[in-house]
Amino acid sequence: MASAELSPRGAGSSGAAAQRPSTLVTRERVIAPPERFITASDEKLVAYFKDAFGAELAPAVPVLHQLIEGICNSDFAALRRRLQSDYEYFGAAAEARSDVALKPPKELDQQEVRFLSDFVQLMEASQFRMLTQAEWDAAQAEDFLFTLPCDVKWNAMDRQMLRRYWAAYPEGREAAPAETAERIMVFQRGAEVALMEGSYFNLKINLLISFWILQPLYHVFVALMHALRIKKFVPEAPKGLATVEGEDPAAKAALDAAAASKELHAAATSIERRTFARVFPDGASVLKQLLKKVKLQEACFRDVVVLYRKAVPDKPVPASEVDVVKEADPKFMQRNIVLKQFRGIPMADLEMVMPEKKVFVPPRVFVEMAVTLIGGLVAVVTGLMAKGGEKGSGLDTTAAFTSLSLLGGRAAQVYSSALAQKNLIENTMSKMLFDRTVGSGPTVLNSLVDSVCKQRMREIFVCYCVLLNSSKPLTGKHLDQACETLLAQQFACRIDFCCEEALPAILKWGLTSEGSDGRLAAVPLPAALQRLDAVWDSTFDFKGATKGILQGAAGAAAGAASSAAAVAGGAAAAAGAALGRSLSAARRPSGSALAVPASPRSEGKHGKGVRGVFRRISRVLS
Repeated sequence: MASAELSPRGAGSSGAAAQRPSTLVTRERVIAPPERFITASDEKLVAYFKDAFGAELAPAVPVLHQLIEGICNSDFAALRRRLQSDYEYFGAAAEARSDVALKPPKELDQQEVRFLSDFVQLMEASQFRMLTQAEWDAAQAEDFLFTLPCDVKWNAMDRQMLRRYWAAYPEGREAAPAETAERIMVFQRGAEVALMEGSYFNLKINLLISFWILQPLYHVFVALMHALRIKKFVPEAPKGLATVEGEDPAAKAALDAAAASKELHAAATSIERRTFARVFPDGASVLKQLLKKVKLQEACFRDVVVLYRKAVPDKPVPASEVDVVKEADPKFMQRNIVLKQFRGIPMADLEMVMPEKKVFVPPRVFVEMAVTLIGGLVAVVTGLMAKGGEKGSGLDTTAAFTSLSLLGGRAAQVYSSALAQKNLIENTMSKMLFDRTVGSGPTVLNSLVDSVCKQRMREIFVCYCVLLNSSKPLTGKHLDQACETLLAQQFACRIDFCCEEALPAILKWGLTSEGSDGRLAAVPLPAALQRLDAVWDSTFDFKGATKGILQGAAGAAAGAASSAAAVAGGAAAAAGAALGRSLSAARRPSGSALAVPASPRSEGKHGKGVRGVFRRISRVLS
């Protein structure tokens, strides 16, 4: 069943990934490729095609959907088991569990690369794209929600894991950002618009101080150091003091030409970036809008998935009073793999998904501290000189001590205010990150596999039904366009339909025939149901040795159960029927008026006999 299998890594998969349209990013605009995920629910799809096919074929449409869904779920079960089995050890290391035995390093290296290979294929099948250098550069150049300077602590992430992966699969590394390539994998899918509106008075004051005070002072300092020929020790512009660079005309023209040369899909998304750097390029623009409300807009990644390994030292770091003591072996914890999924992350604030960040104090605080210290020193010196002139004697130590105490208290107050603002930003960032976290670890794996399975099932269902409803055979290109038109008009789902993902399945299952001219024609619905039923029956095809094992187990179970058959009698059949009804029927609220089932203790000899039979059968089969 090739519909759900992920092809082995190699030329085929990398070539398919290379053909996918990429996101075009400048500092002023983001052109995102269209969505490829069908958001229309299964119920709506089934209801539409029941009406489209008429009353005679309508009852067969839900059966068609159920068969396709069952085959896809069965097909993706192997992928789910493989990913979960490989990740279980690394996820336990991320949780610092102390009940897991160490594995040999060579075995772990192979398991690690195998898991990463399967995971990258899963992300590609889920229509995720790995973060590119252009997207990372655009994220670093701007701020949106969090306007305080922020640095990523790259040393908090280990590099050995991704080095081994890129050595085994070098394709794709060139497109990854240089800073993240060996530290963290960042995947993104979907684009949407994030909007903000407000006066942002404090932020405007910070910008004015940075533009008109701190930046000129920094440039004077750099010029002085160059004049003294001390270029080696000239520092880079501190966070928050660097001049915001404008759009590079050559780079912008190149991207515009690339966008124009490509046939952009009709459902592609174009988003104008109106961040603080775009709205306030200089001090004059800030002054003009100082008391006005500002509307901000930024491109937002709808889904973001990160995978990384936390750096763990060979010797455990002593825990503080607020840390949880981790008793796991550091060698085991060094094999951790952290997997997290987020939703709605603005491109300019992409640093927030990194594991550890450092937030810097805003420029306004530096000026407040400098003004406080300079003003305080002047007041102290002036007061002491006046006291000395009045008495005509030496320095008044009491007055000096009092003045210095006041100065120190004021400096401490300003510094405490700066720390409070910094902590507030960090807490806000943590809260927002918590609210936008979808899941982590195995939860992300299960969600991604379910998403791929559901997407593939909907693609196959829609592809066959559209082809069946067509009045003439269609080429692959025309079928793709027909599916996109149907989803857009009937379900308001404007996407780039993945016909190439569904056609191999419906061709292999015999749901469609291909003519000599390459045109496709769907088989009638009754024949399609029969062929899908055959595919479903062959999912668990017991032949050869497997059939012999099954027959032997069945014979042993029948022999063990025969001695208790007279006691159990019809009670076993009744219990089985009741079990079938309870699993197939929908659960009702506990307050509904239902008969209360008898307690297990009141079953008497018959109940005990049934449980005894089941225990014997389970022992034989195990």
